[in-house]
This record gives sequence, C-alpha cells and structure tokens, in this order.
Amino acid sequence: MGILSGQAPRWDLDTLPDIVLLEAVVAFVAISCSSDETYQRNTLNNSHQYPWLQLNLRNPELIRNMIGDAPDGCHKQLTSLLFLILYGLMWQRRAHLAAQYFAIITAKGDFCLHTSVLTTIARPQLLETVDSLLSEGCWWHLVHKA
Repeated sequence: MGILSGQAPRWDLDTLPDIVLLEAVVAFVAISCSSDETYQRNTLNNSHQYPWLQLNLRNPELIRNMIGDAPDGCHKQLTSLLFLILYGLMWQRRAHLAAQYFAIITAKGDFCLHTSVLTTIARPQLLETVDSLLSEGCWWHLVHKA
C-alpha cells in the first residue's frame, strides 16, 4: 500500500499509473488473503508469467474472494488498498473494470459513504469516469441487493 500511496498523488493524464504494478499488488494481496497453496501458486504464476495480460487485476472473482477471505482485522486496510487500485483504474480509463471493483468494495460496506469518498478524491479530469463508474455501480447494487 505504501508504494501506491506514494505514487497516487502524482497520477494524472500525463503520468498514468503503472498497470503492471497494479497487477502485482493485486496478486500479492490475493496471495496474502488465502491459505490455499494451489490458489496462491496459480495467482503468482498468472502475475509472474503474463503480467501484461493482467489476469489477476481483470478477475473480479479474485477480488471478491480477497474481500471474503480477509481476516476481520485487515478489512479496512484491504478496502483502502482496493480504493487505490480503483483510483489507478480510473486514471487508466478502465471504467468498466473500475465499476466492478467499486461494486465489490461496496457490497458489504456503506455504498453512500464510499460514493462520497470517491467523488471527493476524484480530480476534474476523472469526473466522466466517476459518472460512468457510479452509474454502473448503482445498477449493480439495484440488481444484486434486490
């Protein structure tokens, strides 16, 4: 989280987040949140052998499992880390993937609070992406909470 926290303030349209770094962070967190050795090995291999494919980053089920398997004591830290990844995806203009992350993050949390945080941290250049993300996130919540 320290690496992303240090880089995030510098992200803009000229200095986009390193997508391979985001992939590595997701892989590391997924491995840390699981005790299944086969799962850990597959996650690490996906990230190490094919980092440009972002097999872990583009896998919402992996993120959902991370949140579900995380010990209660580290849920806030995991949510903060996933918000940093979400923020990086927004800069990358990957609105659909960012919307999936947002839906997963807010599934067990306070949707209004997270939406407020998201709109607060977004810079003017990201407002279109935030709008798209919130539209998809609201739709997801209506469908899955009903």
